Amino acid sequence: MNRRQFLKMASIGLADTALQCTASRSVEQPAVSAPEVGISNDNTPAQNRQNLIKTLSRSSKHIVFPPGDYLIDNSGPYVYIKGFGGKLTFSPGARLVFTDTTRRGLVFGGGTGVEFYGLRTTFKTLPLSRVNYQECILFESSTDTLVRDANIRGSAAAGLLFNRCTTPRVAHAVITETMADGLHFATCQDARVSNVLTENTGYDGVAFLNYAGYPDMSGGLATDVSVRNSRGRGITVIGQKDVTIERFEVNRTAASGILCAYDETFLSRTPSNVHFVDGTVKDAGRHPGLSEKDPSNRAGVEFSRVGSVEFEDIRVISSTTDGVLGWAPDGTARLYNIRVRDAPGKGFDLTNAAYFLEDLSAQGTNLQGSWLRVVVW
Repeated sequence: MNRRQFLKMASIGLADTALQCTASRSVEQPAVSAPEVGISNDNTPAQNRQNLIKTLSRSSKHIVFPPGDYLIDNSGPYVYIKGFGGKLTFSPGARLVFTDTTRRGLVFGGGTGVEFYGLRTTFKTLPLSRVNYQECILFESSTDTLVRDANIRGSAAAGLLFNRCTTPRVAHAVITETMADGLHFATCQDARVSNVLTENTGYDGVAFLNYAGYPDMSGGLATDVSVRNSRGRGITVIGQKDVTIERFEVNRTAASGILCAYDETFLSRTPSNVHFVDGTVKDAGRHPGLSEKDPSNRAGVEFSRVGSVEFEDIRVISSTTDGVLGWAPDGTARLYNIRVRDAPGKGFDLTNAAYFLEDLSAQGTNLQGSWLRVVVW
């Protein structure tokens, strides 16, 4: 069995486990239409805000939203929903529309087994500048949350963020026009992502982070992920361990296309046992954005100060600097079947790590000559 076959079998096993978790839920309550509980597209934004908090907090209700725009006043104190463990189903054409472009949309604190189907969010006026920590949808310390068939458009910060959550799952989601990350997992246990597209994000498209200041929570799996036009990086794993990113496309980023790293600024842990498998990175560093302040980090693939990382079956096309750039003192990096094309820097610029290299190639790179540099000391 080769490496890719093993990873695919592991992915199938994890998906089966997630489905079993869903099947084992307690019998749900009968569905109730949103207008029946005072959430209506005829209400004022303040009325919808009040009734959302009242209806969902500490409940396990199943609420169905008929078609229409549901305006929600998200100004002032956060729209904080605590302990929700039910289900929200959005009919085609149903949207939550937030009125304050500078504030979070909804915050879900705690809760177990919550399910969202067809979630659609936007803002009355799309945010045009970043306001830190003002995510559109935030989950904090939730367990076994499922978000399926979502469309998140606009945010003053990240679009969809999970903070210290256990087994969050996101499937078939589109996240666009955010001022920070598209989809972000902060110190989460065994996050699962499948069939997600992010586009026009203000920073990373999809990010897995693990901060040292919190109890260690590890694991992550992302399959069939596409990132387009990111003003930061494409897909990042910062500090998290036991993560696999498989079948991915990153097209036009302002900084490096994919990144695995320890980040001292954010006090992350050291990432280890991270796998990027079967992906394409195109035009890394060529999109306008934050990297204009630091032109050095515009490689197709980048890693730094990792414990262990593996890149396999990856195509890097037309990055701004190097195809693959990395260093890992006291760490291990494995690169198998990596193809680099049209990188003005080196195809591979690798320093200070234990390397396992197999089947690397580059063309149209480094006008001065060498396409591969490996320095270990």
